[in-house]
Amino acid sequence: MTTAALGVPGRTEKPEEVKAADLLPPSIVSGTNSQVLDPVADDGYLYTYQLQSKFGVMTVTSTATLYERVHEFNMIAQMDELSGTKEFSKGVEAQAKNVAKGAENLVVHPVKTTKKAISGVGRLFGKIGHAFSGDSDSHTSVANVIGFSKVERAYAQRFQVDPYSRNPYLQKTLKDVSTAGFLGGAITKLGLGAVGGGAGTFLTVSSTTNSLGALVTSKSGKELASYNTDTLRAMGVDEDIIDLFLKNDHFTRTERTSIVVSLDSMKDTKNREAFVKFSILTADDDVAAFRRRQAEMYSAFHNTQKPIKEFLFLDQFAAGVLEDNSLLIIAPVDHLLWTASMANYITSLNHEMSANPRPAKHLWLGGSASPMALKNLKQEGWQVKQNAADLLKSK
Repeated sequence: MTTAALGVPGRTEKPEEVKAADLLPPSIVSGTNSQVLDPVADDGYLYTYQLQSKFGVMTVTSTATLYERVHEFNMIAQMDELSGTKEFSKGVEAQAKNVAKGAENLVVHPVKTTKKAISGVGRLFGKIGHAFSGDSDSHTSVANVIGFSKVERAYAQRFQVDPYSRNPYLQKTLKDVSTAGFLGGAITKLGLGAVGGGAGTFLTVSSTTNSLGALVTSKSGKELASYNTDTLRAMGVDEDIIDLFLKNDHFTRTERTSIVVSLDSMKDTKNREAFVKFSILTADDDVAAFRRRQAEMYSAFHNTQKPIKEFLFLDQFAAGVLEDNSLLIIAPVDHLLWTASMANYITSLNHEMSANPRPAKHLWLGGSASPMALKNLKQEGWQVKQNAADLLKSK
């Protein structure tokens, strides 16, 4: 299918590369414990960054995730300082032989840099996972020792990081610190004081629900799975859909729980099952993170702007219907370009909606859009709100 065949304006944009300093504050570009390398790839939807740390170079998709990783590396540095204390050493030496070797499997080699990076969200425009005790995130044998995972979650809460983060270096360091606390018998023996460096992005940047951080750090994986199951069931979501959603291993426990908490906050919104149903189709980690943030933004919009009457399932995206029957699509993109794939999608969507016209079509973007994208979206009848993530976060 070509843009010409669909009657789309002929000129489109191609993915580009930009400088980190043009996108981010200096403290993020070159921080104490990490540095963002040039160039930054823009696939027309999300930025893909190369983040340098003492571990090597890590590929990070989306600006929101970048902020999380920068914070995590700052907290790793503080955990490393903690690991040099006498209390830490005594805790490890006391029963070091009891620690399973499985934790070493968490160490991975640094990701190689890529210039032509395309995010999973970008590929949406052109595997349902295996089950693990009713919830697909797994831990090594160390984390499965009774009591250890509770200590690990307590440290995650203290350092304001996501205990289920995809950052393998955070997972390794968190386990090392938690092992000492677990073997030493009490977290307080390690002398945890106030954590510096500002609030964790896990709790303040991407989440629009204050209860999420406490929820995922206070409950075990099994308890979270039960919470999510019971909450979705109370919404009227089909049992098979619940089962498939909880077994999709492209979502972390935090991402699954965030979606559930966000939907649960929209008590009067009909067809919330549609959001869960389309999430089942997620086959990429980038898309999983995208859909988690999308759910949070829909929740914030519903609770601070206008009520969302119901959800619709439009191809790869969930859309909201407002009380006046206007359509709302929230897309937590970094920077939207008028690429050929985007032009095709908008034109196909407009054609699909032509049989049931809406009073208005709203597109709320997490970040910005290029002048060409804004111009063509307006011509196609869309009202665009840029930097919606900041607007919704401030409410």
